[in-house]
Parts: sequence; structure tokens; C-alpha cells
Amino acid sequence: MEAYWASLDSERPSGDDPKRVALALQSFYNDLAQTVRQGHRNRWKTPLFQKVYPEVVKQIERLHDLSRELAEVVPAPDDRRLDELRALDESLRRSTFQLQTEEQNFGLPVHPSPKLNQLNYLFQGWKRGLLEVESVEDFAKLYDRSIRQTQKELRKILKTPNPKEGDTERLAIEKAVASVESMSRESQAFLSKLGGSARECEPHLERLMQQGHTLGEAFETLEQCAPITDPCPFCGGQISLSGRCKNCTRRLPHLESLDAEEEGPRSEFLSKSCRALDLAVLAWENNPEDLEAWKELQKAVREFGSHVSEGRKSFDMLAAAQDRPIDADSRERKQEESLKKVGQLFQQTLTLWSRFTQSSEPPGSPPQGWRDPLKEAEEILKELQEALQPEESDSPLP
Repeated sequence: MEAYWASLDSERPSGDDPKRVALALQSFYNDLAQTVRQGHRNRWKTPLFQKVYPEVVKQIERLHDLSRELAEVVPAPDDRRLDELRALDESLRRSTFQLQTEEQNFGLPVHPSPKLNQLNYLFQGWKRGLLEVESVEDFAKLYDRSIRQTQKELRKILKTPNPKEGDTERLAIEKAVASVESMSRESQAFLSKLGGSARECEPHLERLMQQGHTLGEAFETLEQCAPITDPCPFCGGQISLSGRCKNCTRRLPHLESLDAEEEGPRSEFLSKSCRALDLAVLAWENNPEDLEAWKELQKAVREFGSHVSEGRKSFDMLAAAQDRPIDADSRERKQEESLKKVGQLFQQTLTLWSRFTQSSEPPGSPPQGWRDPLKEAEEILKELQEALQPEESDSPLP
């Protein structure tokens, strides 16, 4: 919103196109409306939430409509829609701040694991009569599946000989395996008791969270170990003795020992944001019925969108720089055009996936040919990177 006001400032204009910023606002409010509606089911239905939520939805819908209208014109300073936009934005900020403050004051313990935090949040809401049990059950099932996947991976690590592992690493892996085994038992018991009362479930959740701390300590020990000297074959990143690359999070091949049909998806993309999106798509395509994989894909699209937004901001700053060359044929301006092309290709991909992942369930087959724009963008970035490399010199270094 601040960017929009800055684009309309007659005394100190930001240089942004007001219509483009208004379009970005429209997209933002569209995403916000979707997020708010999706979060409704799992948010505690406190008296404040029941009072504020309907107004929040109305405000977002009106802000979306206003930004759409303002994207078609550059409004005059006395346009009443600007006053309405400002007032609604301020009202929405106050409402969401109220809800955020209320959540912060729920007094729930903070667990290092975001998933256990979410599970406890949902359980406590059900226990206090502010949520339906289905919210707890759906998430608990997803979490149980993730535990079983971690369990499978750890067992394979334990069975795989690794001469580079010391006693500390080996003990940490054994500790992690034992913790996950215990978490699996408690998770199953927790699910089996959800048909009864919250009191029956609570001891299992408490033990689940305790073992989560133990597992976190084991993983922290592994991540602090001296890294394996071999770089990650997928992205060149650094590998810890936990077996995962700290950059792309894949496990080293000699620690995977997976059958060909069980091997996880691999991506040909080099840039981190493109690779993360590609891997999320591949994981979902391998198991299109897995709701958790679908949610991970939606998350990857949102993260890719944030990278696109950051890139656009950087490009806008570059275009508005005081030392920007005037000559349109200069090398710097040509490189600027190449970056602009990259941004357009990224936006083209983001638009495809944003539309496809809007629903809570997969709407059908994924967009066709979506990787092509990203591959073209990576080629341009590669050329730019090579062009910016310093030229080699035959003269000795000083």
C-alpha cells in the first residue's frame, strides 16, 4: 500500500507506475482473501474472531475491487476512492492486529517444531470448545504420515555404513531413530483417542512434544558436525553428516541407498527458487492424492512468488538509480533489459501456478510447458553471470 501512495506522490514520486502497483495490490488482496478463508476452519472461534472475521472478509473484498478499479486509471488527487482505500486499509490493519494480538495472548508453549506447534494449537482449541475435532484429526493424520516418512529415512541411514561418521554422529542417529519410533507410537495412540475426550488424548500429545524436543536435539547434533567434504552433486552446497544438503535439503546418494522406483524427484534447475518449485511439483505429481504434497506445492508457489516480488523490487531500484546510464545501447542498459526479460518469464510462470493452486484441492492436470520459461530465464541469467565475470589478465597479481 505504501508503494501505491508513493507512486502517486506529486512532490517525491517513487517512479513506479501507479497502474502496475494497483495491479500488484489487486493480486495481493486476492491472495489474502484466499488465505483468510482457508485459515477460517483452523482458527480458534473466539468471540473476538466471530465478531471481526466477517468484517475482515468484507474489507478485503472491497479493497480488491478498489485496487482493480484504480488499476484502470491514474486517479486524480480528489478521487474519493483514494480516501476509501486509505480508510479500509487502516481498518483492516487494526482488525488483523487485534486478531494477531489475541493469538499471541493465548499462552500456548512454543515448541521448536512448527508442526507440533500447529498440532498443539489445534488440540488446545478443540479442548476449549473453540474448534471442531475434525480440524485436529486432519492435521494429526498429515503429521503422522510425516513421522512415518522420517522414520523410514532414519532407518535407512542407520543401516547404511558411513566411514566418515564418528561415535557422536552415530549415537545422535540412534537417538533420533528411537525418538521417532516413540513419536510414531504416541501419534497413533493420539489419533485413536480423538473419538473420545480431550483428556484421553492429552497425555499422548504431551509425550509426543517431549520426544519432539529429543529428536530436535539429535538433529541439531548432526547439523553441527563437520560437513562431508564432497559437495552436493545436485547444487554444489555443503552437506552435514545428517546426510542432507544445507542448501537444497537433498540427501547424498551414498546415504540414500534407495531403489530406483523409490528415489525422490530430482530437478535440473540451477537457481534455488526454480529448483524448489520444480521439486514441489515433481513430489506432487508422483503422488497426486497426497494432500500434504499439494499443500507443499501451494507453499512452494507462494515462496516462488515472494522471490519474484523481491526481484521486481530490485529491478525497480536499479532502473531508478541516479547513476543509471543514459545511453540505451550501453552494456549496463542492455543487461537491464535482459533482467527485465527474466522477470517477465518468472512472472509468466508464477501466474500459471498461482491460478492453478488457488483451490484447496488439485483442480486437474498441471499447466503444460511451464518449465520452458524458467529454463529460458536461467539461460539468460547464466549469460549475464558470465558477462559479469572479470576478464583474465596475463599480468601478475600485485
